Amino acid sequence: MTSKKIINIKPFRDIWFKDCFHMALIPPVIHNLGNADCLIFNHIWRYGYEENSLLGYLKEFGNVYEILNSKGIKCIPLTNHEDDITGFVINELNNNNFVIVGVDNYYERIRKDFYNIKHSGHSILISGYDESKSFYAIEQPFFYSYEYDICNVDVEDLKKAYLSYREKMNDKGFFYNDLTDATRIKGEIPSACIMGNNPISCLDKDDIVRKEYINRILEFEEEKMNSLTSINTFADDFINVYSVCESDNAHSNLIMRNLNDLINMRLLENYVYKELLQEDYNLDELGIEICEKIKTVRSYLAKHMFSHKNNNNHIELSISILKDMAKKEAIYYSKLYETIRRFRYGTM
Repeated sequence: MTSKKIINIKPFRDIWFKDCFHMALIPPVIHNLGNADCLIFNHIWRYGYEENSLLGYLKEFGNVYEILNSKGIKCIPLTNHEDDITGFVINELNNNNFVIVGVDNYYERIRKDFYNIKHSGHSILISGYDESKSFYAIEQPFFYSYEYDICNVDVEDLKKAYLSYREKMNDKGFFYNDLTDATRIKGEIPSACIMGNNPISCLDKDDIVRKEYINRILEFEEEKMNSLTSINTFADDFINVYSVCESDNAHSNLIMRNLNDLINMRLLENYVYKELLQEDYNLDELGIEICEKIKTVRSYLAKHMFSHKNNNNHIELSISILKDMAKKEAIYYSKLYETIRRFRYGTM
């Protein structure tokens, strides 16, 4: 391997953004456009309640590959599998491209949480290689961390990780975060994606994307506000929820997973509106407080699941927390939509 490295690519560390595939997409998008607004503002979500679970329903506006290509970024997802993944990656790097590769964390030495422990589908961005038979990849140190950094991935490890990814990518439970429709090709999950390295802008924001997003937020206002009733529904059903979580089972795991996803979605909501409104956003503390309420309820359910002991105080506290959370969310979004309307018409 001849020494080669694509420089000036920086990891994205602001927030955990949806899934590992988006976390791999964002750095080259910022590298090429100066910002990732076209991805950051490509969704809205609302609360929902289903099968004893409080959860968030995500709605994305466009396919990420079509969006990026429309912005002038070469973005080619591959659903066909490469027999020689290392040769393929080296060739694309030599052609001045980045490559996102699907891997199984079980074969990644740098992932101590999964290496030789658990099979798990993942995506990493590869930005270079060197003569020491290793690739440069932007990777996280452990699950759900957004402290990404540039790390070395051994060539042989990449081969094994990619081959295992190919074999298991359609297995149920292989991905903790299932890739959304916006990152699929006719329903299929890509095994790799070529990303161009061709900076075309250095703007730190895309005003056209942001203006369009504001219009979409306001169109969604009634649906979002109505969805807040799901929080009270969860509170009213919490005794049943608590009973389901008495043991570690498929149903209780689904409830916990939905709460984990909801926490990340709510944290992301706070981040998105802070990015959109910037100095006009004054709801950060309230948004964080609401996230902490969900975390507290989750912790009480987790303690019950693994201790198998009822704690009536935890039940009462959880119901009270959820009722208060519903009120706080109504305040949060009422103020938010009022701020967005003023922001839209330039009356801030």
